[in-house]
Amino acid sequence: AELPFVILNSILFVVIVWPLSNLGDALDALLHFLPFFLFVCSCTFLGHAIAAVSPNFETANALGPGISCWFSSFAGFYVPPATIPDAYIWVYYLNPFAYTF
Repeated sequence: AELPFVILNSILFVVIVWPLSNLGDALDALLHFLPFFLFVCSCTFLGHAIAAVSPNFETANALGPGISCWFSSFAGFYVPPATIPDAYIWVYYLNPFAYTF
């Protein structure tokens, strides 16, 4: 049910942002679209999974941003992958944020 929205959202984002950023030609934009589309799909489906396993709205509302912040922390921006402790390096490899940006 979400897939048409995700496809449209990804296409609109790449079509609008790519030329404004002057990042390259159409082939580069097309090659950027696929990872971005997969990223939006994974985040959307993660939100659906959180909603499905949460007993109520308040719990889902607390888990969503917490998991997003956790993924952002281990994406390789704030903490480089070489300095992530061995006990948490698995988060970096499972993180959709690390592969997209």
